[in-house]
Amino acid sequence: MINQVVKAVCLVIVAAIIGLVASGCVPSTPSAPDQPPAPSVSEAAKKIIIEYSSTTTQQIGEWSKAKPGYVYLVLDLHIENQGYDSFSTNPLFFYVVVSNVKYSVAFVMGLENELGAVDLLDGGKAAGRIAFEVPSDVSSAGYQIRYEAFRQYNIEWVKQ
Repeated sequence: MINQVVKAVCLVIVAAIIGLVASGCVPSTPSAPDQPPAPSVSEAAKKIIIEYSSTTTQQIGEWSKAKPGYVYLVLDLHIENQGYDSFSTNPLFFYVVVSNVKYSVAFVMGLENELGAVDLLDGGKAAGRIAFEVPSDVSSAGYQIRYEAFRQYNIEWVKQ
């Protein structure tokens, strides 16, 4: 009697295992995605276009005055994302190099149309201004703008 119960239990366990294996072997039909995938853009075709112009000033607003021997270099930026999933316009990612010295964005009060820290999705555009406190000879020494974030982007700088 016990032998028959053990045989019955073993048969049930074997049947259950066979059922589980068989259910995993039946091909399932994948459900359709909510949205069709976007066409892939090659890395070479992706770019960020940043059009810029600049001015210098001794003072921004009522309270932000440049230190002696320095001026504020104010950049007017127009940014467009062409192909990347996302691009951050956080002003802290922008730098200016003057005479081989890299300057971070200045914290000033009263800058009109300040660039906001937003993420531009593919096709997104943003515009605004950022300021850097740099040596007053920036006009003769020249400057380079750099963008340094957590990934590399193909950036096309266009002077206006």
